[in-house]
Amino acid sequence: MKLKYRHIRLIELFLVLLMFGLALYSFSKNRVYDSMILLLQQLSALLKVDVDQPIYLIIFIIIPFLYFYAMGREEHMDGVYMMSWLMHLPSVLWYSGLDWLKVVGSPLNFQVLETRLSFEEVLLISAILVGGRILLFFTCQIRETLIGLRKRGADESDLEAVIPGMTGFALTLVTLSTALALAVSYLIAVTKELFNPVVALAPYPYVTFGVACLVAIPALVIIYFHSKAKD
Repeated sequence: MKLKYRHIRLIELFLVLLMFGLALYSFSKNRVYDSMILLLQQLSALLKVDVDQPIYLIIFIIIPFLYFYAMGREEHMDGVYMMSWLMHLPSVLWYSGLDWLKVVGSPLNFQVLETRLSFEEVLLISAILVGGRILLFFTCQIRETLIGLRKRGADESDLEAVIPGMTGFALTLVTLSTALALAVSYLIAVTKELFNPVVALAPYPYVTFGVACLVAIPALVIIYFHSKAKD
């Protein structure tokens, strides 16, 4: 008898489709998408093929999402996340305040990344994509844990009874964490004018604060594990 965790797979399907839909919505509002549709229209005219470019592009994009969902392992969920961010990234870069195309030496104009989404929409989609990936990590771990316990002889009815509680806890934790991260990000964006004079005083601010973060984050992690080891 196969362990029944169908509702976990339904949650995962909902998350995959949600991430795909939000990423596609963000992508469709970006000039990169407009450029791709124009290129497909020119290619169709050249080949003398009458096709609906947006529909074909959507089908082409959704197939990998469904494939990764069908495979179901954690590394495949990473594929869902990466593809979502690949589509959403141009809009994020537009609001980054830095000409990334110039930084990497691209001949393209930065305006190619222009989005019709507001900053709040971009921020919300970004938070949901991150939260979705974290929740997919939890659901994969739950499935792996249940399968492992079943192989060790655990009763299937007991395992199926704890599934709603485990998924409910994961969903609550991810929702609260995402909401908190979203609130902090929004407050930082709103109050950035207060910090601009401080940032402007630093030489090469992007490099300075980037290096500071790269040093501070590992240091805090080391301090945390060191304190745990003493306990």
